Parts: sequence; C-alpha cells; structure tokens
Amino acid sequence: MQKKINEEIKSDLIKRVWIGDPCYVISDKLWDSVCAQIFKNHNEEVGFKIEFDYSQIKEAGISLLLDGLPLQYLQCGTMHGDGGYPSQSGFNYGVDSGCLAIIPDYLIAPEKLADAEELGKFFDVQGGIRLVVDGEGYFNFFSLSSSEGRLTCLEVIYTGDSDEDEEYEDEDYCRVCGSVCSDCQCDNEEDQEEEDIDD
Repeated sequence: MQKKINEEIKSDLIKRVWIGDPCYVISDKLWDSVCAQIFKNHNEEVGFKIEFDYSQIKEAGISLLLDGLPLQYLQCGTMHGDGGYPSQSGFNYGVDSGCLAIIPDYLIAPEKLADAEELGKFFDVQGGIRLVVDGEGYFNFFSLSSSEGRLTCLEVIYTGDSDEDEEYEDEDYCRVCGSVCSDCQCDNEEDQEEEDIDD
C-alpha cells in the first residue's frame, strides 16, 4: 500500500531540480542518513521530506554557492517498488531503491552528475517544489510559482499496475492541494485564496 502525500519546499533559491530515483544521485556518504529518515518505525516508510545539515553536505564533497539554500528534497515509495515506470513526458524512469524523488540540483553529488543525466530528468523551477502522491501509484511533481501563486506540473509518473495503458493529458491542478482540478476536494475558490494569503 502506498502513502498519500502532499509535501512542498518553498524557496526562490531553488532554480533547477532533478526527478528520478534518489539512489542514483545522492552521495553514498549521505545515503545512510536518507535511509534513517525514511524508515523510523520498524521499516514503516515515514520520511517524505529528506533533510541534511551543512556538515553532512560538506562531508559529501558538495560545495554550495549560496547561503540559505534549502538542504531538503521530497520523495515517496512507489506503488510496486523497483522497476521501470512510464511518465507523461514519455521518459521511462528506472527505480532501484523503491522511491522517486524531486531533488534540487545543488544537492546532487558531483560524481553522480553523469548518472543524473542518463537516469532521470532535469527541470527548471521557480518558487519551490511540491510532490503529490495519490496513494494509487500516481506521482505529480510541481514547481511552485511564488509570483503567481500557481502550481506548474513538471512531470506525472505512474507506478501502479504495469498492464494498464495509461494516458496522460495536460491538466489544470489545484494550487492548494495539488490535485487535478476536476478531482479537487477543496471547498471553493475563497479557500484557495485564503491559503495563498496565509502562505
């Protein structure tokens, strides 16, 4: 069973992200920390926002050019663990750690950049990132636009039953919950505007 999640990291300093299996791009020196954050209660997946501190990043040989960069990324376990999963863009994402993630490019270990180019996809963003997983196999990766208060869908990946033919369409997404607008459970537009003001 897959968890439903709706997580975000807001920052105008995040300019480019990578989507794929985090084990391909996170430094080996950081991977134990990732696993410890994922599995806290007898192998139950609980960590969706993975965080590092500056000492860990420095030890991994990653140099950050700007102070204040968020040292976090978002991930979730796939519906069926490892495998190859189709996406809206037509790219087939390979998974070997049972997870998919959206990771700011500055957290990618220098020695993993070649793997990043081959095994996932880079996207330009502005304002932050959001990951919405519906619990039925769909991963929706978003860019947050702080100036417009909108979500822009970067990629949709389906990790459910492989015998189903999935058709992806351009959709409008709720800027509050990240769901496709036609499926949105938010009460009304006023609630969305209030949420934007609170942010």
